[in-house]
Amino acid sequence: MINILTSHTLLEGPKQITLIKNYLKDVKQVVIILYSFFDSDITNRDQYIKYYGSDSDYYKKLVQAFKNYGVSEDKFYIVDYFKSLTPLAIEIIKCADCIYFPGGAPDLFMDRIHKKNIISAITYNKENKIFFGSSAGAMIQFTEFFITPDDKYTKLSYHRGLPLLKNSYIQVHYHKNRTEIRYLNKIKKEEKPIILLKEDSVCIFQNGSLLTGINILHF
Repeated sequence: MINILTSHTLLEGPKQITLIKNYLKDVKQVVIILYSFFDSDITNRDQYIKYYGSDSDYYKKLVQAFKNYGVSEDKFYIVDYFKSLTPLAIEIIKCADCIYFPGGAPDLFMDRIHKKNIISAITYNKENKIFFGSSAGAMIQFTEFFITPDDKYTKLSYHRGLPLLKNSYIQVHYHKNRTEIRYLNKIKKEEKPIILLKEDSVCIFQNGSLLTGINILHF
């Protein structure tokens, strides 16, 4: 099992691109779980298509990012939250060699994954999968994650994630500001190491252990 964790999907640094490409260049199919939107942004399928559809800026950046990492658009399989999951869709999720979790709202992401009952499909044969996640998509790969206050969240909160990575926490978009450090000191009292990802960081886990990365900090 390989876990690729970043703050952003589209990275521009040549070292970052090369590192991610080393893991993604040979994948046969990337399942993209588009469940991470904020309720304030999307409430119906029309809004969903406008935000995520093939003509959207979001989708074009996604295509460009994966192209940089050696993965062509024809290898995408989009899991649309507003569509019913067919047995074929479940089988595709189970058999995919790479699953991508985008950024957004990590708590709502997990709520929707539970609602659609796809955890068993996501984690099926996980030992042979690559899990790539940016921002919220990195956070939910841990069995437990925290959310610190920002423009979307008003208080510190803890949540259950996917049964992929354990024994540590992750903080994405780390800027070393006073508020951030104050909350990290509070979280650190739980004696769990915290991995800090800056905007251009890449963190790679292999079989549950930290393997390598670029611009990773620890708290």
